[in-house]
Amino acid sequence: MKKRILKNIWLLAFVVGAASCNHDFDNRLEPKTGNDSSGLVYRSPKVLYVIVDGARGTSTQTVNPPRLMEMSEHALYTWNAVADTIALPVTAWADMLTGVYKEKHQVTKADFSGNQLAAWPMFFQRLKKDQPALRTTAFCASAAFKDNLVSAADVKESYNDDASVKNAALKELERDSAAVVLAQFGSVDAAGRQYGYDASVPAYSGAILQVDSYIGELVDKLKARPNYGRENWLVIVASNMGGYFAVPPADDDKTVFSDPRLNQFVMIYHPRFAPAYVARPNTSSIPYTGYAVTLQGKDASAINATLPAASATAYNFNDKGDYTVQCKIKILGKGTPQPAFLAKYANTTGAQPGWAFMFQSAGEWRVIVGATGKALAYLVGKNLPLNEWHTLTFKIYTEGAKRYGVVFTDDTKHTPTDLTGYNITNAADLTVGFSPGWISTGSSQTITDIRIYNVALDDATIQQDAKSTVPDFKKAYNINNLIGYWPCTEGIGGVFKDLSPSKKDLKLNGAFKWNSFSDLSAFMRPPLPSNVVQTMPGGIDLPYTIFNWMKAPGYASWGLDGRTRITGFMDVQP
Repeated sequence: MKKRILKNIWLLAFVVGAASCNHDFDNRLEPKTGNDSSGLVYRSPKVLYVIVDGARGTSTQTVNPPRLMEMSEHALYTWNAVADTIALPVTAWADMLTGVYKEKHQVTKADFSGNQLAAWPMFFQRLKKDQPALRTTAFCASAAFKDNLVSAADVKESYNDDASVKNAALKELERDSAAVVLAQFGSVDAAGRQYGYDASVPAYSGAILQVDSYIGELVDKLKARPNYGRENWLVIVASNMGGYFAVPPADDDKTVFSDPRLNQFVMIYHPRFAPAYVARPNTSSIPYTGYAVTLQGKDASAINATLPAASATAYNFNDKGDYTVQCKIKILGKGTPQPAFLAKYANTTGAQPGWAFMFQSAGEWRVIVGATGKALAYLVGKNLPLNEWHTLTFKIYTEGAKRYGVVFTDDTKHTPTDLTGYNITNAADLTVGFSPGWISTGSSQTITDIRIYNVALDDATIQQDAKSTVPDFKKAYNINNLIGYWPCTEGIGGVFKDLSPSKKDLKLNGAFKWNSFSDLSAFMRPPLPSNVVQTMPGGIDLPYTIFNWMKAPGYASWGLDGRTRITGFMDVQP
């Protein structure tokens, strides 16, 4: 039960308080005009939708634009929404106008070629199908936005500057028939491209404040409409994405939430909404989860995993060449006196060719390296506590005519040892868990994420990758130099699968059992669960929210990827 709580508590922290669902939201007032016998006034639902290109969410928050901050007191909003990881403005626009991801709308190129917008149209077209008389208008800073994405508009125009976009939208709001008004501003993005996408850049922050004043004018004009009391206006303001700016290392958690290019803001406003701020999830409290086998015992009763020597020759480290071995371990018991837990070594009681990760009598973990005619080399790490996950790394590297070995505990580098002349070649199995040696009591541990490279990774890479629980296959060394990769988390079957090109599976031995685990780690940074971004309000949700507000019939069956993002009302009065 404790593990289950740990697994889910991080999600609760940012979901609480954010009302979002995929069914009709009762906006208290039906979409028609007139009075009933009780004297209540019914209001017609209408939408003002403002897209601010290039307004990085956290920078916008730091600038503290006065009109947006005023609106946030009656809005569901976040400064930490995430745009599509393709980081392409046209893809973000398409998400925000169709309500589906790029896998459906296929807007993945700047020239819009190959798109599927006929199958997944802009939200105007869907609204007009049921309400052909509904007035839909779009005023755009980008001709590409207008020409390629806006469809079924009664009016659509593009302009050379944001002031003209604002003035056209203001004029539209003077019309009694105005119903769905879209304004797209581009000056913030232009400032970011030229000067940098950060609140510390005066031209960028100034552009945000200018557009904020335009938004204020639009909201003021909307509220000044003669029939405003008979209308029910929802105001949506959102950025399509942010832009590049160097993030301080202390603020970079290596997740999509730290990528300034993807950082959107979303604000859904109504004067009677209760405020609902959706914070960035705490990515430091994501548990490391999966299935694993407890490797334990010794001799014939041991639970371990092996690769026969004949198939394991790639893991002989010879007398030349560079290598890196890395694994994750949760130590349950260190055993006595010096059991090995990851080795290519026939028997660790003597000086033989090979290498082995093991525990020593004093409690530290270490790697021993043996070679014929050479004294055993000892590369000593830290004395680690039980029941915590840590990353252990052993690297062999060459400097000039010398060859060295060094170990890392997590991101701490220990003292290098000279291995020049050591021929680390043998006819032993590659073993995870028990290996023969000087053992009275076998160790007990869970081992995952074993990686072996035929290259010496640089220290900074080792220290950074030590935090990860899966390789980043966008990096060349994880494609070209990974000669063994065993996640050891399959949860089923009798082998640890090798997912590297080598395909050298480790056979499980003994009375093994797969068990689930879910553990928080102060050091490691597991990847975000796939649904984390979807739990945050984002551009993908805005068409769905509009359909809900406008009471479009059947929208829940259209295969949209978003959801309704509406907070509660502060009252139930019209």
